[in-house]
Amino acid sequence: MKKMNFIIVAILSLSLIIPTNTFAASFPDVSKNHWAFASIDKLSNTKIINGYNNGTFGPEDQVTRAQAAKILAGALGLQLDSTYKTSYQDVASSHWAFKEIRALTELGVFSNALKFNPDAPLSRAQMAKVLVVAYQIKLDDNHQVTFSDVPKDNWHPYITTLAEVQISQGVTSNLYNPYGKVTRAQLAAFVHRSMIWDQKRDSNVIKYDEKNRIYIDSSLAAFD
Repeated sequence: MKKMNFIIVAILSLSLIIPTNTFAASFPDVSKNHWAFASIDKLSNTKIINGYNNGTFGPEDQVTRAQAAKILAGALGLQLDSTYKTSYQDVASSHWAFKEIRALTELGVFSNALKFNPDAPLSRAQMAKVLVVAYQIKLDDNHQVTFSDVPKDNWHPYITTLAEVQISQGVTSNLYNPYGKVTRAQLAAFVHRSMIWDQKRDSNVIKYDEKNRIYIDSSLAAFD
């Protein structure tokens, strides 16, 4: 009995020194305390986003335009077989994200220009536009949200629209950092929020108020 008690005490002692944190899809660099843990875990478990060959996720690494296309096409569940012809001179048919880029261009998410710049980092302004277009969010700039660093240019309505539906937010209360580069953790969070928002719209939890030109989320209104 004394021997058994010693074994139990030893096991309990070990449990106190072994880390108890869980990690998103076994990524050693994304603990459950990470701000984007839930989004990374969800998207990785559904194979929408993957880690690196060494098993890490790299949450603070910048996302390229090609990587963003791969992730977004997966989140949207797009059909990748198509005869659509793109004009990109820098995305060959052998490119690893060619089909996803083509599908999103055919959908109108990306402009069919001569250059796609697949290896260029995705900016926060670009991210706002592709998500608004991809999820067919009505482009209404109602000035509910304002950012002092977002000029009245072509990006402005996309940035404010995405912020107004609470899919994205600024880096501070009045700064958006439109030309900042999107990280892998940020993209996972933005895409995951877009998916949830889209599901709520499909189930009529979120409805568009034509008169006031604003989306109403009844699940949030219930707590007012």
